Amino acid sequence: MKALKITVLANGPYRVVGARQIAQLFIQPNAQGLSWSYREGKAFPLQEEGSLLCRCGHSANKPYCDGSHQPTGFDGRVEATRADYFQQAQLQEGPVAALSDAEKLCAFARFCDAGGQIWNLVEQTDAQSIALAVREAEYCPAGRLKVWDIQSQKQISK
Repeated sequence: MKALKITVLANGPYRVVGARQIAQLFIQPNAQGLSWSYREGKAFPLQEEGSLLCRCGHSANKPYCDGSHQPTGFDGRVEATRADYFQQAQLQEGPVAALSDAEKLCAFARFCDAGGQIWNLVEQTDAQSIALAVREAEYCPAGRLKVWDIQSQKQISK
């Protein structure tokens, strides 16, 4: 299988090559209504030469591009930073764990709020709070949050 590669085409779709699958993921709330887990939805077939995925929102064949961006004058300029994660992240040190947080990467999925907010959890000393902080970081779809062990200085979230 080819290595995963996503190319943003100028004023057009994403071209995805080497994906294992393309599927919908829905955020599932817990009993309190907070983002807690994912539920997989419909899976879409992959195209060997690469799947073109809609970025403009106008395709009648979502998630695939049908060329609808062309008559709408879609402006797909991407203005993302090329800065490394650690250049973007702020470090918050708690008594036993630290949190690195690259806020600009936020995807607003709200997994970081599920158990009392990750920023509060890393300020605790009990294993249950730290485990919940790790869980919240691992569910972050954008990779914004990472939890570190203060003593070893090693990342404990995936």
